[in-house]
Amino acid sequence: ASSDLVFCASPQYLQQHGVPQTPDDLLEHSCFIDSNFRHGGNWLFTGPNGPMRLDVKGRLRANSASAIRQFALKDAGIGLCPAFVVGEDLATGRLVGVLDQYRPESLGIYAVYLENRHLSAKIRVFVDFMRDALKS
Repeated sequence: ASSDLVFCASPQYLQQHGVPQTPDDLLEHSCFIDSNFRHGGNWLFTGPNGPMRLDVKGRLRANSASAIRQFALKDAGIGLCPAFVVGEDLATGRLVGVLDQYRPESLGIYAVYLENRHLSAKIRVFVDFMRDALKS
């Protein structure tokens, strides 16, 4: 499956530091780097003029989307998070999406297991459950 990624920050952070209007504006902001992403601080996205890559800098780095979410909720800067991690925060206004006209590269979600002729029924059921759950 895949998950959309979202540029987001708290309303308080944006009020204090301004709302970025273009990707280059991110260079003037504190961005959070999720080291789990294949490209780390090189954020890949598609905008009105096609694909773009931006090397963002930030004082906070984590290997957890939940930690990036917490940094954003604490008004510390702008994060790039999976939509399933920050969806409720965006819906309630605790976080705000920024640069909505720019689409970050999707995040791939994979089930990794040893493939053999005797796949455990519980693993098959789990993989099928996750596939169906992630479709929505």
